Amino acid sequence: MLVSAYKGLGNPGIGALVKRGAKPLGEKAMTSAERQARFRAKHADGTPRLRYRRPIDRRSRAQRWRDTVAELLVLQDDYRAWLASLPVTLHASAIADAMRAICDLDLSDLESVEPPCGFRRQLTPLDGGDDPTSGR
Repeated sequence: MLVSAYKGLGNPGIGALVKRGAKPLGEKAMTSAERQARFRAKHADGTPRLRYRRPIDRRSRAQRWRDTVAELLVLQDDYRAWLASLPVTLHASAIADAMRAICDLDLSDLESVEPPCGFRRQLTPLDGGDDPTSGR
């Protein structure tokens, strides 16, 4: 099988919009046999290759909000402790100014916010008195 030299995408027409895959490692594109030999050499030791995916976060948005606000409060306390232990020579530095700006933020408003529950149907009394979805 004759393998020609890799010349890129060539004509900048419609074909230029299509992604052609990875560029070859050398001057010529690899043949199927070369690609298979490289794969077999890489897996020659016989150990299985495990690929881990990042686990899906199954928390609700409201729970993620509460966890994030709690983390912000912990970080703010850490910055307060860091600012308190900062050497006197750095009190007029940009680092101290940034830490003061973080410590001066009022995060109590974030704690009091309760995010909406989403689009699930609101529970109403069985008498149907104030049910906006009943159509009556």
